Amino acid sequence: MREFSDTIFRPERIIAQVNELAPVIRPAIAQESGGKVRWFDSVVGEGGSGNFDETIKTFVKARAQSVEDQLAGKAQGSVLHGHGGDGGIAHF
Repeated sequence: MREFSDTIFRPERIIAQVNELAPVIRPAIAQESGGKVRWFDSVVGEGGSGNFDETIKTFVKARAQSVEDQLAGKAQGSVLHGHGGDGGIAHF
């Protein structure tokens, strides 16, 4: 987990990918409906606008900090119970 946190799961890396892919995907979503494109713009934006304060960008920053805190022993993860293929348990 430490190696992934230090390399692949870097917020700036994921945000750069969102910034690169969002303009490519947006036209297809805009064809669906105005509501869907507004939702898309909200979730790929910087946050704090509309009904979607949490965006992909704010989520990855918070998630990376959570993982760092867990790896440093400053926090424990949460166990979420759902309907996933792993028996419904997800560790965060």
